[in-house]
Amino acid sequence: MMTEKTVAKHLHISPNSVQRIEYDAIYEGGQYKYQYNFKQQLPEAISMDEFRSANDQFSFIWCDATSIKQFEVLPNRLTKTIKQYFLGFSLANRSVFKARLSWI
Repeated sequence: MMTEKTVAKHLHISPNSVQRIEYDAIYEGGQYKYQYNFKQQLPEAISMDEFRSANDQFSFIWCDATSIKQFEVLPNRLTKTIKQYFLGFSLANRSVFKARLSWI
């Protein structure tokens, strides 16, 4: 994995340009472009946390609490984003969920 500074040096552009290009590749009109996999089965228990990601923003991460298999990283930690994400799963899939065990 290369840092933005290294990419910028190789491409002879500024690190800020690399950030803008990355941002444009991920976001479109303020909406996150990544397509989530809502077909996967949700685990019975999840662990979740937030962490500082690019541009000093916080992102939300969650994983299966028993196997510690990571599922997704959301672009921010806003309640609206998290609700919208989990509502993307079918009701039958969401009904399997029993508990949030701990923060990662």
